[in-house]
Amino acid sequence: MNNEMMIGIVYKKRNKGNKLPIAKDKYGNLIEGHGTNRPYVIFYSDKKVYYLSLKSITNQNRIQTKNDKTNFISKIDTYGQEKEIAINCSVINVMDRDLFESLYVEDKKNNFQTSPQIYDEVMNILYKNINYIKYFEVDHFDFKNNNTIW
Repeated sequence: MNNEMMIGIVYKKRNKGNKLPIAKDKYGNLIEGHGTNRPYVIFYSDKKVYYLSLKSITNQNRIQTKNDKTNFISKIDTYGQEKEIAINCSVINVMDRDLFESLYVEDKKNNFQTSPQIYDEVMNILYKNINYIKYFEVDHFDFKNNNTIW
C-alpha cells in the first residue's frame, strides 16, 4: 500500500490466502474475521498498525453490543448506508505494518475512509477508557497449524 493517510480506515476485503483471526476482545478471546468483523485503523507508524474491531450490529448481537459502553455505535455504517455498526474501544490490536498490509486487497471501495467526526468520537471514547484498554499484538501466522501467534 502507498503512503497515503491510513487512520480512520475500515479494511474489509482480505486476500484469499489468509483468513486467520487478527483481533481479540477484552477477555482475550479471538474475534473471527468474517463479514461482520473488520479492523478500524486508529493510527500507524512506519512499523506498526494499531486498530480496533468494528462489527455490524445484528439481531443476534444487538443487546450485548449496545450495553457495552466501550463501543462507539453509529446508525450509519462506514459506507454511508443505514446499517448500525459498533467500533469497540476496549482493545487496541497491533500488527506489523507490512504483515497487516499483506492481508488486505488495495481497494478504494472496500477500504473505506470514515469521516473525521467518527474518528474524533472514537478517539474520545478511547481517551475516556485509557486506563482500562487492553493491547494484543499479532506476532505472526502459523499456517502449518492454522493459528495466529500473539
